[in-house]
Amino acid sequence: MEITGWIRENLMQQYELNVGDIKEVKKKVTQVESSKRYYENNKEKVAARQKLYKKKNKKIVAAKAKCYYENNKEKVMAQAKIYREKHSLVSSYDDIDITWANFKLTKIKSNWKRRKHSLHLNVLNNLTAEDVISLIPKDLKCPVYKEPFIFKGRSQWNLSFDRIDNSRGYTKDNVVVVSSRANVIKNVANVKELYQVADFYYALEKKRLDK
Repeated sequence: MEITGWIRENLMQQYELNVGDIKEVKKKVTQVESSKRYYENNKEKVAARQKLYKKKNKKIVAAKAKCYYENNKEKVMAQAKIYREKHSLVSSYDDIDITWANFKLTKIKSNWKRRKHSLHLNVLNNLTAEDVISLIPKDLKCPVYKEPFIFKGRSQWNLSFDRIDNSRGYTKDNVVVVSSRANVIKNVANVKELYQVADFYYALEKKRLDK
């Protein structure tokens, strides 16, 4: 990048820069432009490298994401809203990232606060964004009905974070991800559906008690 005499003079006057500073500015700008060119010409390679790094350093990535989220909640929420609008249709498990998980977790916490206030409940709730991701079935299907989850709009097949034991809070060992229909089936089920739900939750509870 060439910094012309006129630009150089203005930079030096406006920001009180010396010749050495101008050289450093030129170096930084050149590096940024070079990085942009490399990314534009190697998008797939960069994406593959980033994916591999995240896979090998899950704890580090999660810790950094959590720290950033705690210090930039409003910004993250705004980004999550844009992300949800642009990527509302999740096509694979790999599409579910920490930003998406934090957005879902915020909704869970918000809903719980309203429920807790109305029911006067005081139980442990320590679900994390990492828990949210790990709880979602990798085939993106409701484990009760075996129907694919729908991530866009309102549907009975939207995924839902259901508490296995309603007297307990949102903890990893007390939450299962099912479809919205499976979650509310107690009110609208036919006999066959009730058996499906009963068998599924009975097996989950038995597994928890046997530990």
